[in-house]
Amino acid sequence: MRYILLLLLLLLLLPGCGHPESELLVFVAASAEETVRAAGEEFEREEGVQVLVHAGGSIRLRSQILRGAPADVYVAAGPVDLPGNPEVVAVNRMVVVVPADALDREWRSGGRVALADPAFAPAGVHAARILEREGATSERVYGGHVRAVLAYVELGLVDAGLVYRSDVTSRVRVVESFPDRIEYEAVVVSDRAAARKFLAFLVRRRDLFRKRGFE
Repeated sequence: MRYILLLLLLLLLLPGCGHPESELLVFVAASAEETVRAAGEEFEREEGVQVLVHAGGSIRLRSQILRGAPADVYVAAGPVDLPGNPEVVAVNRMVVVVPADALDREWRSGGRVALADPAFAPAGVHAARILEREGATSERVYGGHVRAVLAYVELGLVDAGLVYRSDVTSRVRVVESFPDRIEYEAVVVSDRAAARKFLAFLVRRRDLFRKRGFE
């Protein structure tokens, strides 16, 4: 079933393809994927409209939308930077994580620190800004989005990584937190009434985000 959905999603992303009225296609920052999927399941039970989720780095997703990808709603890890009336659906903050069984060490100097690529994801922009502010000299390793960074840390491929607080799992350990407030914005990018309903649902159900480490 999963492979069928992936094939469907690829077909939707081809130029000129649309999708049924009973479905919504939501482009979402990788760090909010699980929450939006959970919200989509509840929305489907209430409205009878299936929510398909396409996740990735926010900057890359925005570029796909501008090139004509048939998204209905866009959820970004930061400003959406698209026409419309964006709504803040969650707040996140960045942390430094290391493998759960790693010994304590200074992450700012020496070793390898992973961050999302600033060209593709706001997480990378935030992380690069923090590294500069902290005077970090460690070697930088880039991932396509914040979930890739988390995987690098979990697998022990790097010594530390900068991820969102909502990404923390039992396989990593937080060694530093930063107060910078990161607002997640969502916007309707199609003319469908169901898309507007889903955005209102996300705003109304911020508790779903809070359950997963957001504010």
